[in-house]
Amino acid sequence: MDFDNYLQMIGSNRMAFAESMKDEVETRIKNEYVFDAVVEAENIDVTEEEIEEEIERQAATYNQKIEDFKKMMQGEMLDYVRMDVKRKKAMDLLISAAKVN
Repeated sequence: MDFDNYLQMIGSNRMAFAESMKDEVETRIKNEYVFDAVVEAENIDVTEEEIEEEIERQAATYNQKIEDFKKMMQGEMLDYVRMDVKRKKAMDLLISAAKVN
């Protein structure tokens, strides 16, 4: 099923769908900026082992063989995985530092 057929099935169109996603997309982008700032301020880095673990996790999520999935994870895709792991570590840091009243 292509995207337009999906939209038709749910009674929507591209413009309405884009508008409905606007708030979520804005929130995600803002969160990424916050996490990126924490990554930079705290000098968060990742090891090759952490990247490997994330690739294995994603391969399992998508029911892919690890070796096949690794072949897809080259160049910019690998950079994305690296940044994603850094952002998760930043989020964990923020959560562990948060104080609940």
